[in-house]
Amino acid sequence: MKDRRKRGSLLLFVFGCTFSTLRLLFTERYHPNLVSSWRTSPVEVISGDSPTERGVFIGETVLFPDQVLILLKYPPSSPLLTKDEIDCVYSSPNTSRRSSPLSIGGEYLDYQIVRCEIPARGTIASVSLKAQGDLPPGPTRDWKSLAYEAMIDRDNTTVVFVKGLNLRSGRPSNASKFLCVYGSDLTNRQLLLRSEVVSIAQEIVRCRTPLNILEQALHKGKIDSLKVSVKIKGRGVLGSIA
Repeated sequence: MKDRRKRGSLLLFVFGCTFSTLRLLFTERYHPNLVSSWRTSPVEVISGDSPTERGVFIGETVLFPDQVLILLKYPPSSPLLTKDEIDCVYSSPNTSRRSSPLSIGGEYLDYQIVRCEIPARGTIASVSLKAQGDLPPGPTRDWKSLAYEAMIDRDNTTVVFVKGLNLRSGRPSNASKFLCVYGSDLTNRQLLLRSEVVSIAQEIVRCRTPLNILEQALHKGKIDSLKVSVKIKGRGVLGSIA
């Protein structure tokens, strides 16, 4: 999550890292492109600790119509993995198949982006590291119903970018039908922090940022293990990687 109130674009931390891990720009073929302040090529990897020692795991998985995006989480001091170190794994109760990744991205905060073929129906996509073995699958999100980025704007509101609300284009919607929710586990209703939606139109939701979150942003510079999403009153909370 970015704080646009400062020239330096303060990044607030989510799932142990940032309040907004990435921005997904959806092209005509739904290919997500990562927009990052740092662009580091995987070719620049230097020799060092093995993936086992790095503590690599899958943070999130996002399903697109023609590919799956896997966010690998690893300590920030570790070198990036190369394509030769990673296999995509497709598992079902009775079978397992491997293939090379379609591509892997450079560094984005503590994450590395791996793109794999879309898994067949009934199959779970994961990755295997040649020095560590198969990684357990991470939480899986569908791109059609997803909060994919959030930032604190100059007026101290939280701006959340979402897919799946199916709102009419060209006109604002009734903000009273929605809430913004904050928490480390968005499935645990008792631990959610809720805030009023100020305005909502198409894929952009603007919320009143809770005071304690603003205070942490100003004084600590980060918010540990926190996600943000949008709740549709009478229904549920959208999945989130924001």
